This record gives sequence, C-alpha cells and structure tokens, in this order.
Amino acid sequence: MSKNIRHILGPIWPALSARRKIFSGLNTTSSGEVNILLYHAIPEQNLLQFQKQIASLSSRYQFITPDQFHSFIDGELDLDGLHLLITFDDGFLSSKLAAEQVLNPHGIKALFFVVVDYIDSATTGNWQEFAHRNLFEGMGSREAIGPEYFPSSWKDLADLRDDGHSIASHGMSHAHLTKAEPRELARELGESARVLQRELGVPVTDFAFPYGSLENISLDVMSAICETYQYCYSGIRGRNRRNTLPMTILRESISPADPVSYVNFQTENGLAPLYAKRAKALLQMATDGAR
Repeated sequence: MSKNIRHILGPIWPALSARRKIFSGLNTTSSGEVNILLYHAIPEQNLLQFQKQIASLSSRYQFITPDQFHSFIDGELDLDGLHLLITFDDGFLSSKLAAEQVLNPHGIKALFFVVVDYIDSATTGNWQEFAHRNLFEGMGSREAIGPEYFPSSWKDLADLRDDGHSIASHGMSHAHLTKAEPRELARELGESARVLQRELGVPVTDFAFPYGSLENISLDVMSAICETYQYCYSGIRGRNRRNTLPMTILRESISPADPVSYVNFQTENGLAPLYAKRAKALLQMATDGAR
C-alpha cells in the first residue's frame, strides 16, 4: 500500500475504535479479541519508529503473552476488549535486538517464528544466499540483502527464551509447503520442531506456515500441521476471538516504518474486511483438515 494511502487511512482509526467499543458493549457474551501483529526485520533506521509504534499501542491496548493467547483461544481465559500479541517471523537478529531495546522495557513478551536452517546459516557464512533464495525467492540481488536480515544465533534465541519470549517454528527452510514432497513436508514440520526443542529445551506447539497466504496452504498441508502442532498462524488479516480454531490464527502484517496512525488503523481491523473471504476459506480448510 502506498505511503500516501497509509497517511490518509491512519486518521480513520478513532472511528473504528469507537465502533468496536460500542458493539463490544452490546455483546452479552465474551467480547474479548486479540489482534496479532506480525513483524519481520527491524532495520536500525526504523528502530525509533518501531519504538513509537509500541509506545502508542501500549498506551491504548494491553499486550498479552503467547501462553495467555493459547489459554484465550482454548477457552480457558476470558478477556475484555481488544488485546495485542507481537510476533516476528524468520529469526532475524534485528528482531531480537528490537525486542531487547523496545519490548523488554515495556514488559512485552513476543512470539518468534524461526526458520531453523537460516539460524544455522549464520555459522556457515552463506546467510545472504540463503535469504536471497529461500526468504526473498530470488527477487533483487543477493548483495542488496542488508544487515537487518542477518540471522539470530542459537545463543540469541536462548537469550530471548530467558527473557520470557517464546520460540516457535517457521519451518526448516521456509519452503512452499504446497509444493513439498511428503519427505520434505515431514522435515519442514516435524524436524523443525525437534531441532528447536533440542537446541532450546522448550516445547514447540506453534507453527506459522511460510508466506502466510491462502495460496500457501492446502488441505493436505493443514492436516499434516494438525498432526504436529497445536496452533497454526497465517498471514491473513483479522482478529482472533475466544472461539477461533487454533489452526486458523489470523495476523496483521505491520511494517516498522509505518506511521503510528496507520498502525492504529490496522490494529482496529481497518484492512480485515478485505481479507474476510480468505479467513473464511482458511476456517473451512482447517475444519476439514482436522477430521
């Protein structure tokens, strides 16, 4: 979305917030909702803007932990109003540094989805080639992949774990799962969880399928995910409620360069109506896949 459109849409968010509060007040059942914000790398030049985003969101909403989110959609925790959860995809070192410098002072605990082979590429020296081929699908030049995309190390992930953040799987190689052969699919799902558990000593119950769109998931893939994980995250926009199926978790993609007002607009579900059909199709797929 263009920069001008983002500045135009941003000021609309107060009206969306007021509408949500009115309809939440009319709801006699559980009115709690969780909007999961999806970030990737946090370039150094965008760190201050990211800090402004988090400060603004913290003044208006309450952040919850990954464990609290699990309890919420499992029906074990009631929430009132809109809550937020932060996630980071891929396992970039810049994401870890942003968590230390921005999230930790606010007491915010995030969920980091890690590409396992990418973590190992930090020691083999081929991280740019890996990112160019597997994360960016050959777009642009390998040399244009800047330091903000350098992968975290296992020590970095252990530090995040020790700070109270959660680590989850984003696959072994960030493969297109709908194109994967059975053996490759088993590696992407099962082996990634086993390696993370072995290296970090934590259970791995959450999975975010690479690329996150409806085109990157299928009934067969969803069935395989259901066999390995308890929770599956997409990149489809929308809010999560107490009755959200654990395999159909929606997320709101945010850029650390976005204006604060536009982030508020996204947080208030401003773009979700454009994704309603995709969210519904994901729900149907998960329902069929769990049978």
